[in-house]
Amino acid sequence: MNIRLINSIVDELSLSKADEPLGEMEFSMVTAFSKDSLNSFLIIFDLKVQVGKDRILTIKYISEFEADQNISENDRESHFFYINAPAISFPFLRAYIGNLTLSSGFDPIILPAINFVKLAEGTKSQIET
Repeated sequence: MNIRLINSIVDELSLSKADEPLGEMEFSMVTAFSKDSLNSFLIIFDLKVQVGKDRILTIKYISEFEADQNISENDRESHFFYINAPAISFPFLRAYIGNLTLSSGFDPIILPAINFVKLAEGTKSQIET
């Protein structure tokens, strides 16, 4: 099966003043399969990060992947959907955040590298949209 990244979009974005510092970055990711399109799936990132001294950036970033054949229930258990696909799409989110913060007049936020193997072990999940 051949799978490719076909689109990435910023679904939600907020850069707002914060009453108090956020502290550590908040990050979550989910793999979503569609009931209607059996050959595609989404990687959905939710991120909240401190920008400067008094701003919070919140973003929902979605990457859409497409396969050249239908993705079966057995295929959905593959590590590709929970490790490889997020690792392919995360650098685009990382670059977007860096460019957005720099272009907005702040020091660029460089998101840390994420170990998707470790993340998948603890939080593997799938949803149907």
